[in-house]
Amino acid sequence: GLAVLDLAGGGYTPSVLATDEELVAGRSVSALGGGGPSGVTTTNGEIGDAERYVGPQGTALDGVEVEGDAETSALGGAVTDERGAVLGVTTAVADDEAWYVAPVAVVDRVADELLTDGVARHCWLGIEGTEPGEDAPAPSGTLVASVVPDTPAALGGIRPGDVIVALDDEEVADMADLIVRLRAHSPGDRVEVTVVRADESRAALLIRLD
Repeated sequence: GLAVLDLAGGGYTPSVLATDEELVAGRSVSALGGGGPSGVTTTNGEIGDAERYVGPQGTALDGVEVEGDAETSALGGAVTDERGAVLGVTTAVADDEAWYVAPVAVVDRVADELLTDGVARHCWLGIEGTEPGEDAPAPSGTLVASVVPDTPAALGGIRPGDVIVALDDEEVADMADLIVRLRAHSPGDRVEVTVVRADESRAALLIRLD
């Protein structure tokens, strides 16, 4: 969760924001939290290889995994590099061995939406998806288990049994990957969804997201 605060007074020094290109595997980072003896806790770790993943309870999260001891007090706190530049925000903690970071680009986009509209809007495709099984027409991607009527997926021609293998010509590895790619879009955007049909034919569908 993010909030935009209107702070009274002046003299505040804004944080330096890093870029997504600086979220590279092996880099040392620190997560800031609250609740320690001094009011602030610091958790240190190292960026892992994951860029898109399924986090706790099967929730798809955008960002990277950071390896290291994690504290729940870091949830919602800034993650910084060795210079103090903000790389993102901690979104989840898993088994005290890792935490997950939403990149600053995602945080910046959500903050802009809060300032402009008062809410963060996420687009919707309108499917229930699973991982393709051995009998699926494609070995990777998102197997469409069902399509909700009168949604972008239904109106755009996606059918149960299709496997979504690409979004705007970029390969979709699995359901979590599809969810994260869709989060980069806004309601009203048009995307090209490539599917492999049950008969193993391919179709490129132009879909307007809600």
